[in-house]
Amino acid sequence: MTRSVPRPFAAFIAAAISISTHAQQPARDSATAAGRRIGTSIIAGLVTLGDAAQTPVRRAVVTLIAADGSEKLAAISGGDGRFMIERVPAGRYILEADKAAHLTIAYGARRPGRRGTMLIVTDGQRLNDLTLSLPRGAVLAGRVILPDGQPAPNVQMMAVPSWLATAGGTPAAGAREFRTDDLGEFRLFGLTPDTYVVAALPSFGRGEVERMPDGAISGVLRQLQLPGSTPGAIVGSPTTVAYAPTYFPGTPSVGDARRITVAVGEFREDLNFTVSAFPAATIRGRVIGTDGVPTQAVALSIEAIGPAFPVAATAIARVERPNRNGEFQIAGVSPGLYRLRARAGGVRLDAKGASSTHPDAQTQYAVTEISVSGQDIDGLVLALQEGQRFTGTLTTDGSAASPEWTGVSVIVQPITAGPTNALAGVLTPGVPSREATVDGAGRFTVTGLEPLEYEIRVTLPPAMVSAGWHIDSIRYADRDLRDAPLMFAGSREGVEIRLTATVTELSGRLTTESGAPATDYFIVAFPADRALWHPTSPRVRVLRPAVDGTFTTQDLPAGTYRLSVVTDVEDHEPRQRAFLESIYDASIEISLAAGRTTRQEMRVGRRSN
Repeated sequence: MTRSVPRPFAAFIAAAISISTHAQQPARDSATAAGRRIGTSIIAGLVTLGDAAQTPVRRAVVTLIAADGSEKLAAISGGDGRFMIERVPAGRYILEADKAAHLTIAYGARRPGRRGTMLIVTDGQRLNDLTLSLPRGAVLAGRVILPDGQPAPNVQMMAVPSWLATAGGTPAAGAREFRTDDLGEFRLFGLTPDTYVVAALPSFGRGEVERMPDGAISGVLRQLQLPGSTPGAIVGSPTTVAYAPTYFPGTPSVGDARRITVAVGEFREDLNFTVSAFPAATIRGRVIGTDGVPTQAVALSIEAIGPAFPVAATAIARVERPNRNGEFQIAGVSPGLYRLRARAGGVRLDAKGASSTHPDAQTQYAVTEISVSGQDIDGLVLALQEGQRFTGTLTTDGSAASPEWTGVSVIVQPITAGPTNALAGVLTPGVPSREATVDGAGRFTVTGLEPLEYEIRVTLPPAMVSAGWHIDSIRYADRDLRDAPLMFAGSREGVEIRLTATVTELSGRLTTESGAPATDYFIVAFPADRALWHPTSPRVRVLRPAVDGTFTTQDLPAGTYRLSVVTDVEDHEPRQRAFLESIYDASIEISLAAGRTTRQEMRVGRRSN
């Protein structure tokens, strides 16, 4: 659940027992076993509801996942809730349990969706009596009806976390689907604690239809019923309507949707509302080229600014390509907030006017946001402009023999503040990532960038990955572009992306005052310099100690950091300035040197008065 003020308890760090640094070369195991390894260890335990009675959960899927992804073993809990996973190879693992209508939770996690405690398994070891809590998820239930009071059957329903209400895009693959039954009733189950908006996505009547006024219908009926009657004037003119996503308590606007907060296992019902056909609007306008002349060689798109809905469940708007005068029309647009975009430079027209689009060559753009309320919109002008450029060269720090650049590419990926992955943001709907292949001299050129926030990614061929190459810095104008939000309000040319094959590692051990492993805590590593705090910073990490209290992370950029121990943390909180400020005073300072391992022993205890 999103909170305005972070409230984790920052544990008092009683002492920094030791800090040591020493040079370390990359230790990469390039050998892979042919097939799964067979081990000699056993992992066993009990799956319960997490209640005081320790009620067992039968037929839960218990999965043991290796930290490096090399192993994945599973078992099914029995009627008494007990499970056993045999022949486990030595290694570090996360243990998870899952069952429909329940919340997936990892061993050692305080709440669903949290990082679990890493298990360290040695050869021949038997870990018994590991308890996994698998609480039931929250339930939102109600009924959807049509304006005449009849049930609306087979309507897809979604519960969207309110913090994703304007993220856009499409849901993750494999997302659960819920629909109303023949009575229009729905039951959304297995929900994590959060604040939601409930949406009905009617698929019937998609597109625009004409609704005739009562006077017109009566006139038609009279003509059909009276023998020898002649057609006369029909009173009133038809209106165009369309079905669109409707939010509880019955509004097409996500901003007017009622927010519903639920706790673990909570049941909320009587969420009854009506889905209606809303007046559909037509948007008309022109596209003007960079030379000031109307153009039709563009690709037009319209996207709703709202939750991430399946493509098949969204209302259809009919987009017509501009004519020779640059004039376009988009019909059947339901009420809501939209982003209209034109992209050019990669659109070709043949002699008959048919078009072909080449997205990689689209270097010009025009974009605007419009609010549709059922009334037609006329006179919209989309003026194209050249996109920004991102050019530069890939280099290395000399830590290993310079690689061949064949197969390397640079990707400039747009992000927004509404993340599906709280650490990386989400792809901005309608805005493709821009990519360039690196030439033999390491040079790259990315074009057509809109003024949005981006992150830079470099894809490497398997041989370079195996050799341990990764980004060391992305420098432009004497600063690392990763240390501030990357906004393309202007081009960035002459950028140096430097790769390194050395490993910078932070590791250590967290213990209690008695010296026992402190596994019920999180360690947040973040920059000591507040100027480096931003949502996509590579300098922020959340670590979870393993069962022996050890923790480790690699490839943090060199610099001065703060380490804070907290009892709990939401995934998105470390990306918020207010959260980092709240734990700053209870943190300690540590410096990381490039290509070295820094060990930090930490102890938690009570703060003395």
